[in-house]
Amino acid sequence: KPPAPSRKYVLKGFQCGDLKIGLWCKLSISSLPSFAGAMLTLSSFSATLDVDGARVKLERQSFFIGSKPFEGTLEALANLIVERYKPCIRHSWRSLINNSNAVLGGLFSRHAWNPRKATNKTLIPAVLCVWNGVVTLRSEVPKADMVQVYKKDVPLDEAGFQQVLKSYDSGSMETFLRRLLGNFDAKVSDSAQLANYARSLLGSKKSFD
Repeated sequence: KPPAPSRKYVLKGFQCGDLKIGLWCKLSISSLPSFAGAMLTLSSFSATLDVDGARVKLERQSFFIGSKPFEGTLEALANLIVERYKPCIRHSWRSLINNSNAVLGGLFSRHAWNPRKATNKTLIPAVLCVWNGVVTLRSEVPKADMVQVYKKDVPLDEAGFQQVLKSYDSGSMETFLRRLLGNFDAKVSDSAQLANYARSLLGSKKSFD
Protein backbone atom coordinates (compact mmCIF):
# COMPACT_ATOMS: atom_id res chain seq x y z
CA LYS A 1 0.00 0.00 0.00
CA PRO A 2 1.55 3.34 -1.04
CA PRO A 3 2.07 5.94 1.73
CA ALA A 4 -0.52 8.66 2.08
CA PRO A 5 0.44 11.86 0.23
CA SER A 6 1.64 14.72 2.43
CA ARG A 7 -0.74 17.60 2.93
CA LYS A 8 -0.01 20.69 0.84
CA TYR A 9 -0.85 24.20 2.01
CA VAL A 10 -1.44 27.24 -0.19
CA LEU A 11 -0.70 30.69 1.25
CA LYS A 12 -1.45 33.74 -0.86
CA GLY A 13 0.27 36.25 1.40
CA PHE A 14 0.71 37.54 4.92
CA GLN A 15 2.57 40.25 6.84
CA CYS A 16 4.29 40.29 10.23
CA GLY A 17 4.73 43.61 12.02
CA ASP A 18 7.74 44.74 14.03
CA LEU A 19 8.33 42.46 17.00
CA LYS A 20 10.53 42.79 20.07
CA ILE A 21 10.77 39.54 22.00
CA GLY A 22 12.57 38.20 25.03
CA LEU A 23 14.00 34.75 24.45
CA TRP A 24 14.28 32.06 27.14
CA CYS A 25 15.24 28.61 25.94
CA LYS A 26 17.46 25.57 26.40
CA LEU A 27 18.94 24.04 23.25
CA SER A 28 20.82 20.77 23.05
CA ILE A 29 24.11 21.51 21.30
CA SER A 30 24.00 18.05 19.72
CA SER A 31 21.14 19.30 17.52
CA LEU A 32 23.43 21.87 15.87
CA PRO A 33 25.71 21.18 12.89
CA SER A 34 28.78 19.23 14.02
CA PHE A 35 31.35 22.06 13.64
CA ALA A 36 29.17 24.70 15.31
CA GLY A 37 28.22 22.24 18.04
CA ALA A 38 31.86 21.38 18.77
CA MET A 39 32.88 25.05 18.97
CA LEU A 40 29.94 25.92 21.19
CA THR A 41 30.64 22.98 23.51
CA LEU A 42 34.21 24.20 24.00
CA SER A 43 33.20 27.82 24.58
CA SER A 44 30.19 27.18 26.83
CA PHE A 45 31.62 24.27 28.86
CA SER A 46 28.23 22.62 28.51
CA ALA A 47 26.21 20.29 26.30
CA THR A 48 23.30 22.72 26.46
CA LEU A 49 22.95 26.30 25.28
CA ASP A 50 20.99 28.25 27.92
CA VAL A 51 19.48 31.59 26.93
CA ASP A 52 17.97 33.79 29.65
CA GLY A 53 16.06 36.76 28.27
CA ALA A 54 18.02 37.70 25.16
CA ARG A 55 16.35 40.63 23.38
CA VAL A 56 15.62 39.96 19.73
CA LYS A 57 14.11 42.52 17.37
CA LEU A 58 12.30 41.21 14.32
CA GLU A 59 11.60 43.77 11.62
CA ARG A 60 8.39 43.94 9.61
CA GLN A 61 8.27 41.30 6.87
CA SER A 62 5.92 40.58 3.98
CA PHE A 63 5.59 37.11 2.53
CA PHE A 64 4.26 36.14 -0.91
CA ILE A 65 2.54 39.51 -1.46
CA GLY A 66 2.72 40.58 -5.09
CA SER A 67 4.42 37.33 -6.02
CA LYS A 68 3.58 33.68 -6.57
CA PRO A 69 1.64 32.12 -3.65
CA PHE A 70 3.41 29.61 -1.43
CA GLU A 71 2.54 25.97 -2.03
CA GLY A 72 4.03 23.23 0.12
CA THR A 73 4.23 21.68 3.58
CA LEU A 74 4.23 23.51 6.90
CA GLU A 75 7.84 22.40 7.40
CA ALA A 76 8.85 24.10 4.13
CA LEU A 77 6.96 27.24 5.16
CA ALA A 78 8.68 27.31 8.56
CA ASN A 79 12.11 26.91 6.93
CA LEU A 80 11.38 29.79 4.58
CA ILE A 81 10.29 32.08 7.43
CA VAL A 82 13.35 31.16 9.53
CA GLU A 83 15.65 31.95 6.60
CA ARG A 84 14.01 35.37 6.21
CA TYR A 85 14.45 36.21 9.89
CA LYS A 86 18.02 34.90 10.24
CA PRO A 87 19.60 38.35 9.56
CA CYS A 88 17.45 39.86 12.35
CA ILE A 89 18.64 37.19 14.77
CA ARG A 90 22.26 37.70 13.75
CA HIS A 91 21.91 41.43 14.47
CA SER A 92 20.95 40.51 18.03
CA TRP A 93 24.15 38.52 18.66
CA ARG A 94 25.38 40.85 21.42
CA SER A 95 22.24 40.28 23.46
CA LEU A 96 22.36 36.54 22.79
CA ILE A 97 25.96 36.32 24.04
CA ASN A 98 25.35 38.58 27.05
CA ASN A 99 22.30 36.56 28.12
CA SER A 100 23.55 33.02 27.54
CA ASN A 101 26.31 30.63 28.46
CA ALA A 102 27.71 30.67 24.89
CA VAL A 103 31.06 32.26 25.84
CA LEU A 104 33.05 30.91 28.80
CA GLY A 105 29.88 29.47 30.25
CA GLY A 106 28.47 32.99 30.65
CA LEU A 107 30.90 33.62 33.54
CA PHE A 108 31.54 37.26 32.55
CA SER A 109 28.04 38.10 31.37
CA ARG A 110 24.74 38.85 33.09
CA HIS A 111 23.74 35.24 32.41
CA ALA A 112 25.81 34.22 35.45
CA TRP A 113 25.51 37.30 37.67
CA ASN A 114 22.14 38.85 36.93
CA PRO A 115 20.01 36.66 34.64
CA ARG A 116 16.72 38.05 33.42
CA LYS A 117 13.63 36.37 34.80
CA ALA A 118 10.54 35.57 32.76
CA THR A 119 7.91 37.18 34.99
CA ASN A 120 5.04 37.59 32.53
CA LYS A 121 3.65 34.39 31.09
CA THR A 122 0.66 35.34 28.99
CA LEU A 123 -0.93 32.82 26.66
CA ILE A 124 -1.75 34.40 23.30
CA PRO A 125 -4.78 32.83 21.66
CA ALA A 126 -4.17 31.27 18.26
CA VAL A 127 -5.08 33.48 15.32
CA LEU A 128 -5.02 30.75 12.67
CA CYS A 129 -6.70 27.36 12.52
CA VAL A 130 -7.15 24.55 10.01
CA TRP A 131 -10.74 24.50 8.74
CA ASN A 132 -11.83 22.11 5.98
CA GLY A 133 -8.16 21.41 5.25
CA VAL A 134 -7.29 25.11 4.76
CA VAL A 135 -5.32 27.41 7.10
CA THR A 136 -7.87 30.10 7.94
CA LEU A 137 -8.23 33.10 10.24
CA ARG A 138 -10.35 32.11 13.23
CA SER A 139 -12.49 35.19 12.74
CA GLU A 140 -13.54 33.88 9.33
CA VAL A 141 -14.73 30.48 10.59
CA PRO A 142 -18.51 30.28 11.24
CA LYS A 143 -19.29 29.90 14.94
CA ALA A 144 -21.16 26.66 14.26
CA ASP A 145 -17.94 25.11 12.93
CA MET A 146 -15.63 26.35 15.70
CA VAL A 147 -16.52 23.34 17.87
CA GLN A 148 -14.65 21.06 15.48
CA VAL A 149 -11.74 23.52 15.34
CA TYR A 150 -11.42 23.62 19.12
CA LYS A 151 -11.39 19.82 19.28
CA LYS A 152 -8.37 19.78 16.97
CA ASP A 153 -6.63 22.59 18.88
CA VAL A 154 -6.45 20.78 22.21
CA PRO A 155 -2.75 20.01 22.88
CA LEU A 156 -1.76 16.35 23.12
CA ASP A 157 -0.36 16.58 26.64
CA GLU A 158 -1.49 16.45 30.27
CA ALA A 159 -3.08 19.93 30.10
CA GLY A 160 -5.02 19.00 26.97
CA PHE A 161 -6.15 15.69 28.45
CA GLN A 162 -7.42 17.39 31.62
CA GLN A 163 -9.17 20.03 29.51
CA VAL A 164 -11.07 17.35 27.60
CA LEU A 165 -11.87 15.47 30.83
CA LYS A 166 -13.49 18.58 32.29
CA SER A 167 -15.55 19.15 29.14
CA TYR A 168 -17.58 15.96 29.77
CA ASP A 169 -17.89 15.71 25.98
CA SER A 170 -17.39 12.15 24.72
CA GLY A 171 -16.93 13.40 21.16
CA SER A 172 -14.04 15.65 22.21
CA MET A 173 -12.45 12.79 24.14
CA GLU A 174 -12.77 10.44 21.17
CA THR A 175 -11.20 13.07 18.89
CA PHE A 176 -8.34 13.53 21.38
CA LEU A 177 -7.69 9.77 21.50
CA ARG A 178 -7.77 9.44 17.71
CA ARG A 179 -5.27 12.28 17.33
CA LEU A 180 -3.04 10.73 20.00
CA LEU A 181 -3.10 7.35 18.28
CA GLY A 182 -2.41 9.02 14.95
CA ASN A 183 0.83 10.42 16.37
CA PHE A 184 2.02 6.83 16.76
CA ASP A 185 0.75 5.79 13.31
CA ALA A 186 -1.82 3.58 15.04
CA LYS A 187 -5.25 2.83 13.61
CA VAL A 188 -8.57 2.30 15.35
CA SER A 189 -9.93 -1.14 14.53
CA ASP A 190 -13.15 -0.84 16.55
CA SER A 191 -14.73 2.62 16.68
CA ALA A 192 -17.47 1.44 19.05
CA GLN A 193 -14.94 0.28 21.64
CA LEU A 194 -13.05 3.55 21.31
CA ALA A 195 -16.26 5.51 21.86
CA ASN A 196 -17.05 3.43 24.95
CA TYR A 197 -13.55 3.96 26.30
CA ALA A 198 -13.83 7.72 25.67
CA ARG A 199 -17.10 7.82 27.65
CA SER A 200 -15.55 5.80 30.49
CA LEU A 201 -12.75 8.37 30.87
CA LEU A 202 -15.06 11.35 31.30
CA GLY A 203 -15.27 12.58 34.86
CA SER A 204 -12.43 10.33 35.99
CA LYS A 205 -9.30 11.54 37.76
CA LYS A 206 -6.93 9.76 35.43
CA SER A 207 -3.76 11.45 34.27
CA PHE A 208 -2.34 11.65 30.77
CA ASP A 209 0.42 9.15 31.67
